[in-house]
This record gives sequence, C-alpha cells and structure tokens, in this order.
Amino acid sequence: MMTAVLSVLLVAAFFIGLFSFVDLTLVWQQIKRLEVHDYAVFVCFACLSYLARLARWHVLMRDYLPLRAKVIHLHQIYLLGFVLSATPAKIGETLRSVFLKRIGIDYAPSLAAFFAERLQDLLVVLLLAAVALSLMPEYSLFFIMAASLILFVFLLLSSNTPHQLLLSLMAWLSKKLRIKMSKQHFLFDLDDFFVCLKSFLSLSYLPKTVPLTLFGWLSQVAVLHFVLSAFDVGTDWPWYIVVGIYGLSTLLGALSFVPAGLGATEASLSLLLISQGVDAEIAVAVSLIFRLCTLWLAIGIGLIALFHWLLFTKTETNN
Repeated sequence: MMTAVLSVLLVAAFFIGLFSFVDLTLVWQQIKRLEVHDYAVFVCFACLSYLARLARWHVLMRDYLPLRAKVIHLHQIYLLGFVLSATPAKIGETLRSVFLKRIGIDYAPSLAAFFAERLQDLLVVLLLAAVALSLMPEYSLFFIMAASLILFVFLLLSSNTPHQLLLSLMAWLSKKLRIKMSKQHFLFDLDDFFVCLKSFLSLSYLPKTVPLTLFGWLSQVAVLHFVLSAFDVGTDWPWYIVVGIYGLSTLLGALSFVPAGLGATEASLSLLLISQGVDAEIAVAVSLIFRLCTLWLAIGIGLIALFHWLLFTKTETNN
C-alpha cells in the first residue's frame, strides 16, 4: 500500500515539476516536430530490445517445455507478462508463472528464470553506466567498484550460499516468531528453484543469455540516440555520453523503488540531458518520447498478447 502511495506521489511530483518549471506548450510543440517515420525508427529499435529478451526467455525455458505444449505458447506467455512491467522490480511479470503452470511448467524454473533475468538486467545496466563513466577520469573509481560488485554477485549466486542463507533465515524466524516455517510453505519446490537459478547463472547459459541481455539494452540506448538525433541533439557527443545518460537514468529510476521508475526515470533523464546543455523543453520531450517507445509500448504489447491468450489460446490449450 505504501509503495503504491509513494508511486503516485512521485509521479505527481514529476508532473507538477513539469508544470512549474517547463512550459508544456513548448514541450508539445517539440514533440509535434517529429514525423511518423521518426517514431517508426524508435519503435523498430525498441522491438529489437523485446525480441532479444524473448530470445533470452526461450533459451532459459525451452528445456522445461512439455512435449505437448507449443513453443508459440511459451513466447506468448512471455509477451503477456509485459502488461505488468510497471510494478516494483517488474515483480508483476511473475504472472507468467501462473500461465506457464497451465501448460505444464512448474513454478520453480519460471520464477528462477525471472530472477536470473532481473539480475542480468541490473548488472548489464550497471556495467553500461560504469563503462561510460570509466572514460571520464573523475568517475574511474565507480567503474572499478561496479565491476567488482558484478563479479561478486555472480560468484555468490552461482554457489550454494543463497540457498543456505535462506534456510538459516527461515529457521531463525521460526524460532523467534514461534511459528512453523519450512520449505513446504512455499508454492514451489525451494530446492528446485535454487537448482534452476544456479543453472541459469552457470556457464551453460550465461554465454547465450548475457549477449542477448546486452543487445536488448543497447537497442534501448539506440532508441535514445535516435530520439536525440531527431531533435538534432547530441550528434557530436562521444558515444559514451548517451550510454552513460541512459544507464544512470535507468539506475536512478530503479533505485527510487517506484514501479517502472515512473517519474523518477523521466526526471533523471531530463536533468541529465539538461546538464549536457540541452534545452529544458527538448529534454522533457525526449524523456517522454523515449519512455513512450520503451515502457509504454511494452505494456501495450503485453495487453495485446494477454487479450489474444484469453480470447483464443485458452480454449486451444484446454483441448
């Protein structure tokens, strides 16, 4: 409840800030400058990002697909999960596990795939920001810290430590709260979950999934680049400036703990662009268009996939 209230307040604060410090009429005029073919380019590169994520999902889940199930259902379920992208840490996307259960895939591997995806997304964005900042001498320490953190997290999660820590925590809570808490209280097999998670973060999968993750995020960097170019902004910037702005705004949005970074990501992106000398009206227009072609486009795709599943696929799978 508090998260929802905080989300609404931060989004409201963002738009109040727009009304207070930026002339929205000028922002709208900037947006109207763009042609239909500009938006077509933005959408194409955004779709490349979604296709890369879909391919990553296929790599992770294909071995768990029952013989009677169709691959198209696996892909459709992934896309319909986008409908709940605007939730904290995209946790709403675990809705996929409910649909996957209907086609014969247990909760453990699908939830493990979700956490493996989120971890890779976070670490790749962190790496992009770190690489960009490492080219600026004053931020070289950040690159060293980020690289060390990435290595530590992967080594930690590829071991049995998280599993043992969770079991120890459950035992401690059971003792302190005087309630029975065990692995049987979970909707899924906890041991299977950690086995799958460890597998997804092993060398069996990482050489296949990490390049797809990187390609997916770089496709979104390309969207930002083309939006800026459409406004004749940043055409003479070094490549790492756009990468750094994208990575930092995405991280700041995630650290705000607001669903999908609503308000926080747009504000961060706008302020970072303004710090590079971009006019406020153009900076806000860029941030709004960028988010429309990434976050909101994904939610739209998720809605279409969900309606298609409910109208056509449910009967087919039941038969």
